[in-house]
Amino acid sequence: SVHPAIREFILKKGQSSSIKDQMSSHFCQINMDTPEVLLSPDQALLKQKRVTRRHIDGWSENAIHAFKKIISNYTTSEWPVSHALWSKVESDVKEVVKDQVFTDMDASKGVLTLAGMTHEITGLKPIMEKILKTATNQMEREKNSVTEYMEISPAMYSLLEQDGLKNAPAVSPDLHIDYNKKMNRLIFSGLYTENLAIKNWVLEKKINMKQKSLQIDLSVLEFLRSVDCDEMSRDLFISHGITAVYTIENGDVVLTGSTERALTEAEIRAKRVLASKNLIVEDQGVLQMADFDSKRPWIKLSGERTFVQPAITFFKKLADGLYTDTMTIKKAGAKKYFKEQGKLILSMLLKEKGFMVVLQEDDMLDMEEDEITEDSYEDFGQVSCEVQMPGGVTVTVKKADICKINVDAVVNAANEDLMHTGGVALALLQAAGPCLQQYCDLHTKENGPLKPGDAIITDAGNLPCKYVVHAVGPRFSNSDRNTTVQRLRRAVRESLKQATSKNCSSIAIPVISSGIFGCPLSLCTESIAKEVREFIEDHNRRGFSSTLTEIHLVDNNGSTVNSMTQAVRKEFAAYNPKMTFPQTKRHGLSDYGYRHESYSDQGHRNYGQTIKEFESRKVHDNRDFERQAHGRKETSSYDGRSDISEGLGVLETKTTQDGLNIILCKGNIQDA
Repeated sequence: SVHPAIREFILKKGQSSSIKDQMSSHFCQINMDTPEVLLSPDQALLKQKRVTRRHIDGWSENAIHAFKKIISNYTTSEWPVSHALWSKVESDVKEVVKDQVFTDMDASKGVLTLAGMTHEITGLKPIMEKILKTATNQMEREKNSVTEYMEISPAMYSLLEQDGLKNAPAVSPDLHIDYNKKMNRLIFSGLYTENLAIKNWVLEKKINMKQKSLQIDLSVLEFLRSVDCDEMSRDLFISHGITAVYTIENGDVVLTGSTERALTEAEIRAKRVLASKNLIVEDQGVLQMADFDSKRPWIKLSGERTFVQPAITFFKKLADGLYTDTMTIKKAGAKKYFKEQGKLILSMLLKEKGFMVVLQEDDMLDMEEDEITEDSYEDFGQVSCEVQMPGGVTVTVKKADICKINVDAVVNAANEDLMHTGGVALALLQAAGPCLQQYCDLHTKENGPLKPGDAIITDAGNLPCKYVVHAVGPRFSNSDRNTTVQRLRRAVRESLKQATSKNCSSIAIPVISSGIFGCPLSLCTESIAKEVREFIEDHNRRGFSSTLTEIHLVDNNGSTVNSMTQAVRKEFAAYNPKMTFPQTKRHGLSDYGYRHESYSDQGHRNYGQTIKEFESRKVHDNRDFERQAHGRKETSSYDGRSDISEGLGVLETKTTQDGLNIILCKGNIQDA
């Protein structure tokens, strides 16, 4: 008999004809079509000359001997493999064996069989044993691994890193070590014995750490208290090869180092580098100058010295080239007009003429920085948008907290390692709970880090949604903008696909890559809007039904929402997007005089055209700005009836030769 796996290998490789040819020289016919191989004498045997009874009686033995000799060139190898183990190693095994041998997995018996030429099987045995052993160990590790953490300050973690934390003798190659700076936690993921060994190593290092109080000037102490201790320690000590850090404890500067020598070197360097100087101001009036006014609006540049210094020079040259002037309009109601309906004219002057017109407020120079909101600099206040697409998909842009929005899935702007340490990712982690990070850690442990453009989906933990799609956007490179756009669009498309795979009907997407990844806001919003539109159009064109019926593009920053709104308005122009403007405000720099009303995109363009036509009829000489301002105001003075359009969006006003005021407004008649 022949092993079934060997028989299958011979048949699949087409070697049965070769065996038949070899057996024919022994006057034997062979049939391998059935599980039992059948050997029968060839009729040519009886036609041979000088054939005796002895030859005929010995034919069977000779044929079997010849067949066994041929079959001895083939062999099998078997390994006990469970169904779970086979699922893990199947792709690796098939990649190794390819078509060299026949592979048979008997799930009922839990046996993996390889059949083929003897020399091939012999060469594959050690490789197979290594694959199975590695996979078995991984499964045992996944089953028995635990995640533990230790409370460690950032300063202590920096010292442990310098002492070789990740290369310590107690660290197993398979032990995963990470540090969560926001929670001050050193996290270990591995077997219990491995975690115990590394925790003992850390405790031993902490016990052996040396500490010393540093006596310094109070001004220097205030400086060290005001900056990040960990970052300053890196700049001050670690970057110069000194394994020491400082912390502020009970109002004192405390140095911590791995050795006494490190403490001494740190103390010497701190006293040499850090200093304070008192300046005697003879004329106290100097401190009242605008340069020392902390409440005065200013531009703050921060970063590395090599980059900040050229930027300062640039801004100084830019400021020197600016020209300012003040114009007084002595007309009743002028201020109110330009703070409401006339606000649009001021914004158009910036866009079309290239200069800014600002209404002077009594307390403008005393405005606190925190009183200036992001909406203060927007042309149209907080705008939102909605597009109803063919096929039933609604695309909306709005200002919202992605951690609280009620949808089936939200998209997390993640990094390649799925470590949620900042921005949208950290906000979602804090709202979802630690389980969200655990889901991601499990994925990276099994599959490795993601690449820009990739996206995965996990459960949402304590978030109000069902799922979180973790999308990795690209880091911006000005030298390769096309690649950045392609990867960003792929991240958006993969996010939509992941949500569809879970039958989600609604999804919220933030502006991926616009934060610490450095992509320009306009590039991000345009790319996201374009990919969302093409995703919907592709499904409609192919006739595929998507479970998604609501796609929300959200952010909690007003300027970001406005940028996304403009991008959607541009990309979805053919679908008549519905624009929504804010209610009229009565204070601040962002008062535009609009009620909360909606306009279709076409209607908005017509409105803009009306204003342009109105202005073009009034403007005869761009340089005579004062005459223009008086002329505009004359058309909006109604002999004391300037409040007639209170709450309405005034589009145009005219006064006839007979003194009749005609006002074109958009709004409800009951508000007139």
